[in-house]
Order: sequence, then C-alpha cells, then structure tokens
Amino acid sequence: RLDVAKPAFCLTYPDDFEKVKSGGRTALKPSAFFKWPSAPLRSGGKTDISVYPARRGWEDFVMAFTDKKQSLGWTTLTNTQERWVMYFIRDISVLNATGFWFSNCGRSYDPWRDRSFNVVGIEDFTSFGPTGLAETVEKKEIRGFPLYHTLAKNRPLTINYIMGMAEIPAGFQGVKGLEQTGKEEITLTGTDGRKLSVKCRVDFVFKGEI
Repeated sequence: RLDVAKPAFCLTYPDDFEKVKSGGRTALKPSAFFKWPSAPLRSGGKTDISVYPARRGWEDFVMAFTDKKQSLGWTTLTNTQERWVMYFIRDISVLNATGFWFSNCGRSYDPWRDRSFNVVGIEDFTSFGPTGLAETVEKKEIRGFPLYHTLAKNRPLTINYIMGMAEIPAGFQGVKGLEQTGKEEITLTGTDGRKLSVKCRVDFVFKGEI
C-alpha cells in the first residue's frame, strides 16, 4: 500500500504516458486533477492508486504535490504480507512533489516486452514530472507550486533525503500520518490509529547534520 503526506492536489500525466501506436497502454485519464487516492480511469470510473499491484497490462504515472502546510514531506510503502514499511522523508521546500510510476506489463515494445510487472517507482522532485526540461521551464508553476529551482552561483542547492525501513505488527495496513516526535524519533500512525515509533533523525533533512 502507498501513502503520502496530505497533497494539495494530484495530477495524472499531462499527456498519453504511453502511445498505443508504439505498443504502450495507459489506464488513467491524462491531464486529470484528482484527490488522493482516487484517480480517474480513461475508460470511466476511478481506481484506488494507493493499492498495488493493480491494473495489470497498463503503464501509468501520477504526481502528488504536497500541501504547503505540512511540516514534512513523506511517502510510505507498506507490505502487509512481509510486515514491513519503507518510508521516504524530504523537505517540501526543496522537493515539493512525489511521482509514482506504475509499470505493470504496459509496454510491449523493446526492451520491456511486457516483462516489467508489479513495479512502482517512487520519485520525489520539484518539476513537471517526466515531461522534460523544456516543458517544465516553459510552464514555470502549477497552482502556485514552482516546477524548478533557479540555481545561484554563490548559493548551493542542497538536497537532503531520508529513506528507511521498519518492521510492522500484524494487521498494520498502512500509514495515515508520519511526524517527528523526538530528536531521534518519528511516529507512524496506522490507518487503524495504532502508533509505531521508529528511530530516525529527521533534522538531517533540514540541517544536513547527523
């Protein structure tokens, strides 16, 4: 299961993520704003993108722009069968969005040949996703969110990032909240309200110090 810090909005890929004439297939409706996790399907109706694997035979990409009121940007991936959660933590002033690339036998052309299945790529960024540099710079922003950083000669851009894993108790289905609860601790709140404390120095994201 995939969970994210509260998004301001979510957006499907702003064009056909895959081209039928090239041997690709996309399930989601392109250029559609939506509320996490209910994404619109090209064929009509909606699909829960927080649940994966799903949509076998399709290739899709979505972006979730984190609400600016959130103190932390975070994404979690929960495996209920193997009982672990993987978490990704970032400074939303540096990386303001998360992209999810769902690869599930939606590319028949080389080199994939429908062999990439049940794969999800989690990519944090400040950009317009994989549309390309030129389109991102031309668009500049979306709903008040900048899509790139302007680099300064005397001010380096530092990107600090945390990835970690923790064991979860039986029945822990997903994460509805992640917060710093100590200098070296975060607390994950499960969808059922249970709390899971994990050792993590979140300040590294903001200060770069361990």
